[in-house]
Amino acid sequence: MKWRLPLALGCAVLIAGCTGEVRREHDADRSVLGLAWHDCPDAVEIALVTQHRCGTMTVPVEWDDPDGVAIPLSVVQVWPSVVTSPSEVVLSVGFNFGEPMQAPGDMHALAERLGVPVIALAPRGVGGGIGLECPEVGGTGGPALSQSDAAVTAAFTEGVARCHERLRSDGVPLEAFGVDDLVADVDALRSALEIDRWYAAISYGELSRVVDAYASISGNRIRAAVVDSPAPSGADSFALAGNGFSSSLRSLFAECADDPICARRYPRLETRWHEALERMGSRPLSASVAGDSVEVGAARFVRAVRAILGGGFDVVPDLPRIITSAADGRLHPTLTSVLASEPDVCLGHRPICTKPGFALGAYLSQACPELGGRWTGVDADPLYRDVFEASPYAAACEIWGVERVEPAPPPGVPTLVLVGDLDAWSRPEWFDRVIAVRGATHDVAGSSRCVFELRNPWIADPTMKPDPSVCSEEPFPDWD
Repeated sequence: MKWRLPLALGCAVLIAGCTGEVRREHDADRSVLGLAWHDCPDAVEIALVTQHRCGTMTVPVEWDDPDGVAIPLSVVQVWPSVVTSPSEVVLSVGFNFGEPMQAPGDMHALAERLGVPVIALAPRGVGGGIGLECPEVGGTGGPALSQSDAAVTAAFTEGVARCHERLRSDGVPLEAFGVDDLVADVDALRSALEIDRWYAAISYGELSRVVDAYASISGNRIRAAVVDSPAPSGADSFALAGNGFSSSLRSLFAECADDPICARRYPRLETRWHEALERMGSRPLSASVAGDSVEVGAARFVRAVRAILGGGFDVVPDLPRIITSAADGRLHPTLTSVLASEPDVCLGHRPICTKPGFALGAYLSQACPELGGRWTGVDADPLYRDVFEASPYAAACEIWGVERVEPAPPPGVPTLVLVGDLDAWSRPEWFDRVIAVRGATHDVAGSSRCVFELRNPWIADPTMKPDPSVCSEEPFPDWD
């Protein structure tokens, strides 16, 4: 499979004769192709008070077969209270693989900050239309902390195999739900809106790869791109995980050493970290949480700390005490609460595990094609490398059976890269031009106001060189 973009969407697929009239060809297996506006569902109406509209974008399931089965994708567009650029539209691509479209309230906040209308398109495979959820995985998605990682992986992959068999027997082309297909969908939306280019494309986490791919092959269809907490396009995310975790730990230790309070309370934090791993490597620590047994060996401890360093937890300031307690043979209550609330099969393997609406099949169709990509075998502690390269999702990819794809070339439009200096999923040194935000983890814009001071004027003038010092002096949260 290669990166592709339907270059004649406006005439050949969506718009008859480029007159603006939606072509209406359909049969028993087919819906009308194109964009149709309709009343918003109650959840959207409750969330939004400013001008907005909802629609359905119907596209081919397989872009190589535009006359085949079609799939409906939800669309939401939001206007700010005061519009500064009425003719422009910002595309919000979303967060991580397998997750639903951005919440309307978040879209409204983005539109208000930019003064520009924002539109979002639901990613294929998540929610309506052809959903790639995997209910067969069932209970393996919940906490199973008394089980070994091998037992959790075995139960998980068994459920994935059943999901794969069901979807294949239903004739679902799993290869048609990858990053390149999402790229084609967003360009179809642009064509249906009859706009020449997006004012800006904004994305977070893994779905930033959609923006990377689109920007690299779309010519002038994006004026500017902002990617928040991305991984390098084409990277094998499982092989890269050990390197990212090593790097984020070094940042954590440096932050503590530079902070007078943290340095005084935890003067040997890095040493204590290694003492904790050595202790748990020989004998796991255990505790009881709400009547359930919690057992933590070195590998599970590594995964839990990686989740805290990049998964959106508001407990980063607790990490020095979590590490010190483990070195002393105790599980800190903050750690046990994280362990008890997170699906063990996800903990430390995906950035955020608790968002509703996650579609495992869509995640696999988007993440698995990058297995074996560049960055494999990069610098990482052997323990970390073994923990993350043995990810249950890597094992699931062997079952999912989608082909590897070539990474998109570097983006051909101005791109602002935002990374938290403690994020274990996205590291500043992975990018040539990047703004590193002190003390931030995953989803920088969700945790740091300095990002808006830098991002908004840059979008207005992407020829300007952003000042990296703007976010380098962010106050760090008080250490526990």
